[in-house]
Amino acid sequence: MKFGFAASFALILLAPSSFAQTLKRVAVQTPSAHDLADRLTEQGFDVLEGSVKAASLELVVSDASLVELERMGFAPTVLEIGRPYSEIQAAQSPNDVVPAGYPTGAQILASMTASANAFPAICQLVDLTVTLGMPTTVEGRHLYACKISDNVATDEDEPTALVLCGSHCRELAVHVIGLDTITKLTTLYGSNPSITAAVDGYEIWVLPNANPDGYDYVFNVDNLWRKNRHVFGGGTGVDLNRNYNFGWTSACAGSTVVSDDTYKGPSTASEAEVKTIKALQDRERFTKVLDYHSFGSETLWGYLCWTHPWASTLQAEAIQISLASSYGGAERAPSAHGEQWMDPLANHGTSAYLTEVGAQFQPTFASAQANEVPDAWGGTQYVLARPITLSGHVTDSVSGAPLAAKVSYPGTAFVNGEKNGAEAAFGRYQSFLPAATTQVLFSAPGYASQQFGIAATATSAQVLDVALVKVTNATFYCTSKINSKGCAPQMDAFGNASASAGSGFTLSAFDVLNKKTGLLFYSTVGAAGIPLQGGHLCAKSPTKRTAVQNSGGSPTGTDCTGTFSFDFNVRIAAGTDPSLTAGANAWAQYWSRDGGFAPPNNTSLTNGATFTILP
Repeated sequence: MKFGFAASFALILLAPSSFAQTLKRVAVQTPSAHDLADRLTEQGFDVLEGSVKAASLELVVSDASLVELERMGFAPTVLEIGRPYSEIQAAQSPNDVVPAGYPTGAQILASMTASANAFPAICQLVDLTVTLGMPTTVEGRHLYACKISDNVATDEDEPTALVLCGSHCRELAVHVIGLDTITKLTTLYGSNPSITAAVDGYEIWVLPNANPDGYDYVFNVDNLWRKNRHVFGGGTGVDLNRNYNFGWTSACAGSTVVSDDTYKGPSTASEAEVKTIKALQDRERFTKVLDYHSFGSETLWGYLCWTHPWASTLQAEAIQISLASSYGGAERAPSAHGEQWMDPLANHGTSAYLTEVGAQFQPTFASAQANEVPDAWGGTQYVLARPITLSGHVTDSVSGAPLAAKVSYPGTAFVNGEKNGAEAAFGRYQSFLPAATTQVLFSAPGYASQQFGIAATATSAQVLDVALVKVTNATFYCTSKINSKGCAPQMDAFGNASASAGSGFTLSAFDVLNKKTGLLFYSTVGAAGIPLQGGHLCAKSPTKRTAVQNSGGSPTGTDCTGTFSFDFNVRIAAGTDPSLTAGANAWAQYWSRDGGFAPPNNTSLTNGATFTILP
């Protein structure tokens, strides 16, 4: 939401000449700096969160927004006027010494290329724009990442991790952090046990420069520039870390005014840079994501306006990342919604966080190497080594083929459209659970769902492979008498109305309370006089087993609530059902009731479902 001055603010910035003006970093003195910071952030001002003290704060402003601050009654002090960073870096060294400084965009790519060439077995340079079929940036650039893994040329069935840097292009230290991460993972592989374990166990993607157009602008025009370089009618640039889908429409998303430094864009994922990174995240379904920014020396977690049912767990993990980064456990809620790391957190069950490094945007290169880089490496190492609370694969119980299943948490109040699931290629899933017992439900169309109670701790790692069983459509009979909830079960259906010979079929009945008597029948159809054959009895008392024995089956099971399974292989191998062969039509039916042996008076079993047995 914008306050009343926003409209006039936008009108002031409509003059094209203002687009070329460099930005300024200013300080504002106020007795309630934190409250003012919140209010100015809501209005679209670029408040430097790490600068907010008890009685002062800093902002990056345009000439027009500086005027607005003055109109609000403040007297900002100009601390810095934007200029090409190349000039600043050159001034930091004696005239007769070529400075070792921050790399240009071309030098970042050259460094990534050199690492891939030097370690081809474990490091691969990936042109994400080409590989993912994404558009180039507005200035025609591509996004690149290094993929690092022990079998780097193969898409392995193993967890994945992303280290992302530079969405806000003026934050120069984080680009160096990305390059340093690549260097350490490659040069120390085979000699450092923890690094070797990470590279062997993960596919690690490192993207050092997520905003290449903006980075070039910082070096050549304005070192305070934050956004990309997308030109609109009322201004230039989108804040890439406000342009992601999750939470983009919420009250806590970025600004809707084009000229603001926190402009969230005209629509979700409108920018080529965001489209590309989002496509990578959706393809890889990263297990872990760490997004580096500056500054603030703290780790961000969870949501800003919305609630997350595991907020305390997310906060505790952020504290651990902060401690590992030498930031003393400092953490906070994020600055807005629509941030990059929130998408995988909400959509893929990812352990995702943002760390603000250091105490300024552009420390000297020597200072960044001595401080920000090693601090961040501590956090990266912690994240890569952190156990995955629950992981495994979801497959078809007969073929073993991977399933793109849904993973949900019955009884846990996710209310913002969050989701999780197993990816299609390998059926792999991950879930970072709280230190408690959590119900986890695995489901897929055409399969019977399975639910587990997972008891986790803050450091536990459990592997649970789930084989889902195909189900067929069925009808049933039940009564609504005393102790019965009535006819409210749900029966999942085959998508193709068929069953594989040997696969079995499953009927899932819900809301059948107090272990009511139930009976599952099947038989072949089309031959006159063939009685019901086989069956599956659910009954508390052995006296109830006569029912299934009379229909040619064997009594198994003791609980009529839940899932009923029957394997065709068992009956075929026993030779008791010669008509139950591939190509035959079969019939299945389930009924349950309150008690007794026979169906209630004046009732009969409902029609069953028919299906074809496949080879």
